[in-house]
Amino acid sequence: MNYRLYTLLLIALLMSFSPVQAQEEIINLSNPSFEDYPRVGAKLGRPHRGWFDCGKASESVPDVQPSPDPDNLFFGVSTPAYEGSTYLGMVVRDNDTWEGLSQRLRAPLEADKCYTFSLYLAKSRSYLSPARAAGNGMTNHDKSVKIRIWGGPSYCAKAELLDETQLITHQEWREYTFRFEPKETMRFILIEAFYKTPSLLPYNGNVLVDNASPIRVISCGDDPTPIVKIINPAREKTNVKEEAFTMLASVKHVDKKQDIKVLVNRKPVNFRYNSRKKQVSAYLGLLRIRV
Repeated sequence: MNYRLYTLLLIALLMSFSPVQAQEEIINLSNPSFEDYPRVGAKLGRPHRGWFDCGKASESVPDVQPSPDPDNLFFGVSTPAYEGSTYLGMVVRDNDTWEGLSQRLRAPLEADKCYTFSLYLAKSRSYLSPARAAGNGMTNHDKSVKIRIWGGPSYCAKAELLDETQLITHQEWREYTFRFEPKETMRFILIEAFYKTPSLLPYNGNVLVDNASPIRVISCGDDPTPIVKIINPAREKTNVKEEAFTMLASVKHVDKKQDIKVLVNRKPVNFRYNSRKKQVSAYLGLLRIRV
């Protein structure tokens, strides 16, 4: 006797979310995972491949983290990449300077259209770097900062602040979703680290950035469309030897477990939601089918 799990059992999961548009308008970024040869920015004086440095000319460019040598960490940063091998490490400084990267988009952000975009962000507990206020002595840039997203007509131009995060206070990677509606058509985007606002004095802080999503057009006034991808089973039919099966699916643009409903044959089932990995899992009993 074999047991077979059919995709039919999982259709209800897909139906519990809004359908994804068949012809979704997207703008893909160049090198969205910030992949490059790991290095301290000051050594080679150029940012990640595909990106343009927008920091002050007298300061170093953002770093390509992490170091491939665990015994020789860059500024003490040990966080592994969320996607790929490397990510972006940016700081703000107590001399009122901060870091950012820009790139020309493959298609413009059009006025009066609405968009969604996401980044994975974290903060390193350690980011030891020289500080001007400390006489260039090594100082831990460990305070929390935020990310600002700008649009403009050229590299590093700040024509419009499209969106920003709250302070990034956590060491683990978390996905942050941005939504914006440009007032003017723009060809360039800028991702920038910045201080807490309002703030009386500049300070030393850091933020880690990885796995930028494509920029997607959405309906204005609507929440970003939830996206469901079945991870397990990976094929239409899956042979199993037990009378139960663990279903696993990734979800996008859903942040709370209470916003998710898993149905099997129109009946709700218990499930787990991993908010860090953005994954839903459910232990499903199977029907016995003679084959």
